[in-house]
Amino acid sequence: MKARKESFEELEFMNGRMLIGYGMTVAVLFAAYLVELLKGNRTPGYVAVFSALLLAPFLLSLLMYRKDKRSLAVRTVAAAGYGILYAFVLWTSVSVLSFVYIIPMLVIFSLYQDKKLALGTGILTLVINVVFIVMNIMKGATNEDIVNYEIEIAAVLMVAGYSYMVSRTLDRVSSQKIRMIEDEKEKAARMLDRMVEAVSRLSANIADITEESKQIAEQGKSSKTAVRDIVAGTNELAGTIQNQLRMTENINQLTLAAQQSATAVQDKFIGTRKAAEEGNQDMEELGKTSFLCKEAGHEVDDTMAGLMEKAAEAKEILGLIEEVTDQTTLLALNASIEAAHAGEAGKGFAVVADEIKKLAEQTAEATGSISKIFLELQKQTDKAGDSVDGLIQTNEKQTGLIEKAKETFDRIRGDIDEVSQNMEIQRSDMERIVGSNGEIGRSVESLSAFSEELLANAENTENMSDKTVTGTVNISGLLAGVAEEIGRLQEIIDNSGVSQQA
Repeated sequence: MKARKESFEELEFMNGRMLIGYGMTVAVLFAAYLVELLKGNRTPGYVAVFSALLLAPFLLSLLMYRKDKRSLAVRTVAAAGYGILYAFVLWTSVSVLSFVYIIPMLVIFSLYQDKKLALGTGILTLVINVVFIVMNIMKGATNEDIVNYEIEIAAVLMVAGYSYMVSRTLDRVSSQKIRMIEDEKEKAARMLDRMVEAVSRLSANIADITEESKQIAEQGKSSKTAVRDIVAGTNELAGTIQNQLRMTENINQLTLAAQQSATAVQDKFIGTRKAAEEGNQDMEELGKTSFLCKEAGHEVDDTMAGLMEKAAEAKEILGLIEEVTDQTTLLALNASIEAAHAGEAGKGFAVVADEIKKLAEQTAEATGSISKIFLELQKQTDKAGDSVDGLIQTNEKQTGLIEKAKETFDRIRGDIDEVSQNMEIQRSDMERIVGSNGEIGRSVESLSAFSEELLANAENTENMSDKTVTGTVNISGLLAGVAEEIGRLQEIIDNSGVSQQA
């Protein structure tokens, strides 16, 4: 349909150019014959007939062109009308040169590139000229006329032949060009098909890439949120580590204080042990002087009764000391366990240290009470010395009581020694606790440095996530622009395909 449409357009163009040339020829011939009329070489009747034969075909062709610019009848009417005019002029002319009037129209008709039209007009022109020559020869032509006729026939044959050759050549050239154009159209069609296929694949790939970019953007946003959570968690971890460092320092200080308290308690027990040894020596001296106490027996008996009461109190105090010692041992064990879990049990260790301090204070109070009791016992012993004469009768009882007192002091000394050993163990445990706490502190400091580095890396990761999300969004925008351009290219290809099919 497209080739046919182009033929119609070409036919319209060639009809228009033919009518222009035809009109120029008509104008020239009409002006020439008017001049001949003015010169008196032609009669008005002849000019009128000539003008009718000249203008009527031209006007009819022009009217048909106005009605249908692509009509094939336009050139047929023009050729037939001008052939009639040419025959009239040639047969009525007084000059043999009138045959040249056909040359402009033969050239003009070659515009159509139609070898049949060129052949037909050439044969018609040759027939008209042959008839004209035959008629003139029958009338009696001279040798000079024969030569002119020969020239006329030769000229007409050459012009008609050249016109046919030009039309045929142009027709072949046009046909070759049309075939080349058709080949190019087929190649273009194949290329368009490949382009359509490639554009379709590219559109699909861009759609997939766009979808992947959207997913990457979403994942980047999720990663950004996760990194923010990591940053928040890292900040919280850093705060917790700082608190742990402060708690570790507090634990270290409390542990040192507890160690000092244990050392002080141990020193107190050493003094108590010395006092017990001195009391034991005093009891030995008291035994030696018991022989001198016979006369003050009753008074010594009362004194010793008071001494027994004080001894009972001392026993209770010593029981308290023993209880304190047991609690101290248990708390030392708990402190060791809590120290092993210092990361989680800092507060528990503080409670243990506080309990140790309280027990130490109770031990100090008990020791003071023992000292008072011993002072009171010394007073009673002094009174017993004053009434030693009254103790002769109760010497045996007094001796037994002294032995019991000596045994009691021995037990006290043994208990003190045991408590002192336990306090030494507790002091050693405290030293190990201090060392472990130092290790914990160094580990926490290392963890703090790691958390700071982690925080910096997390912030860098967050910045990179922001850049990644931004870059992915930009890529999505660029891909959207590419997809839009591909869509426009697809429309152009579709329109080209539609035109080709048309």
